[in-house]
Amino acid sequence: MSEGAVGPSRIRASLRKASSVSTARHASHLLAAASPGNASDPSTWPRWPGLLPHLLAIAPTDLTVAGPRMAALEARRFLADHGEQPKALARLEELHDAWAAHLGPDHQHTLWAGAHRARVGAETGHREAAKRLLTEVYSRQRRVLGEGHPDTLSTALLLAAPEQQPSQ
Repeated sequence: MSEGAVGPSRIRASLRKASSVSTARHASHLLAAASPGNASDPSTWPRWPGLLPHLLAIAPTDLTVAGPRMAALEARRFLADHGEQPKALARLEELHDAWAAHLGPDHQHTLWAGAHRARVGAETGHREAAKRLLTEVYSRQRRVLGEGHPDTLSTALLLAAPEQQPSQ
């Protein structure tokens, strides 16, 4: 077969890749549909433990649209609020790094993950690194979203919070 010709093995590989992308998209939408919602709302707490293993297992780049990405960030909130900050931070590092590489550092979802990562980082004692990351996120948000955008304003409030300040 000549170079560049499409043979059965290339077709199978293309079909596997297309099937994988389709499966990831479907799984992503199912996770969004199953999301209990705001993890700070006690009425949602009983539903989070059943969904967490799935949200923690799916590859960050397989969370293909905003709904599942928000569910992943809410899972972080549930974990952090229920005493599992190290697990929340580890997942946020995965999400933030993958989304920065896949979507770009200025994408709104990457910025969401960065802000959440910084917040949990500060809660777990990594204040200086959290402050650096939050400052970077804030700078990007101001440039990309504008100074009056709600995300930018939320990050400004986080930066001003005493718990974001490096320990003396």
